[in-house]
Amino acid sequence: MDTIREKLSSYKPNIYCWNTSRLSEQFKTYDIEIGHPSIKIAILDSGCDYLHSELNDNILINKSKSMIPYEENIEDYNGHGTAVISSIIGKKNVKGIAPAVSILSYKIVDKNGYGELRWTINAIKLAIQENVHIINISYTSNKIDDIDMIYEYKEVVEEAINKGIYVICAAGNECKEIKQGSENLPIYLAEGIAIASTDYKGELSSFSNYGVGIDFSMPSGGFSQGFPSQYGLVIVAKPRSMARLHLEDQYQVPKDYTLTMGTSISSALFSGTIALLLSRYYRLYKKLPKRNEILSLVKLSGKQINRHYSMVEVNTYRALNEIK
Repeated sequence: MDTIREKLSSYKPNIYCWNTSRLSEQFKTYDIEIGHPSIKIAILDSGCDYLHSELNDNILINKSKSMIPYEENIEDYNGHGTAVISSIIGKKNVKGIAPAVSILSYKIVDKNGYGELRWTINAIKLAIQENVHIINISYTSNKIDDIDMIYEYKEVVEEAINKGIYVICAAGNECKEIKQGSENLPIYLAEGIAIASTDYKGELSSFSNYGVGIDFSMPSGGFSQGFPSQYGLVIVAKPRSMARLHLEDQYQVPKDYTLTMGTSISSALFSGTIALLLSRYYRLYKKLPKRNEILSLVKLSGKQINRHYSMVEVNTYRALNEIK
């Protein structure tokens, strides 16, 4: 814990941390809670660069696993998983929302971004066995014709929720309305929590999906008229093996980092916020709160971002302050 706090204090936030700065009200959450290592988040994604300095304190390597038969290790050859995880537990150039919680990395997406629903189902089953507190699925699948597999997916998600696990999903980046009963996975499940994206101005991101089944949003970028383009992006870690991009040189991004946007980051920030609230509650009371209590806190902490729906952008600092 001391090492994590030292890292947090040694690196000043940069302009690309505007999203976590807003959620934490200039990182005042760090003075209250940075996360408890007993709180575990399962990240279902493309694996991770677990030796990256933003990640290496928190990854439970022996509990992490690849579900992909032809990519048997959890190394991230895609970059998406490393980016998502750093948004939660980053401590240096990325200021994570819950930098001291523990992460189990389940690899369900290969180097080309391909994933099968069977791999996701297997990962959720393993996460249940490991008694994680949160399952984060930062991707959506298109229509799947295998009705039996969809039913199995729905069953295993419901099993996780019935065991008290928060199942949190990215709302998707297709700029469309998602309705209850939608064919999109995983957010067609009413029991799962789908997270939309807001931009620098606090408005729904131009790319973000939205709809009556999406109650929460978190800031993760989007280009807004009247603001410099860099405020449309947020900083994340990238695998050290990946080549540097022109974009990173253009915006003077540190080595082994990149800039991105999308509801995948929003989902990660919401998962991190839930983990932070659970950590604080556990530290104070040596037990975990009820699901409805935590979801009510995050709902009341935020502000409505779209008059047509009940969607709110969460304020992590305000929600955390309500746990006393």
